[in-house]
Amino acid sequence: MTKKVLLIDKDEIMTRILTRQFEAAGYEVEVASGGTEGLSKGKSLNPDVIILDIMLPDTDGISLIKNFKQDRQTSSIPVVVLTNLQVEERAEEARAAGSADYLVKVNLTPEEIVERVERQF
Repeated sequence: MTKKVLLIDKDEIMTRILTRQFEAAGYEVEVASGGTEGLSKGKSLNPDVIILDIMLPDTDGISLIKNFKQDRQTSSIPVVVLTNLQVEERAEEARAAGSADYLVKVNLTPEEIVERVERQF
């Protein structure tokens, strides 16, 4: 069965690059450009993993992680943060909220991002 990835990020270029990379690796990818849309898709799609940015147009990624982890329907889905914020304090907040991993976009290639996400299965 094909694994499903929900990618929540406002950066259209990044989402296109990652969508292609994940699809090439055999994943089905759904994209949401903001937290409200992402929360809705997380509940309706039941993805195998959620990848989200910390800085979203309509909510803070940390709050979104907490929402996913507090909801019975989405609490067991691994959430991976993918951001450009290289701030250890934010990484610690994300982990405390329930993030499975904290990835910094500029430090990884798209292939490496897929590899890190695959560790969640």
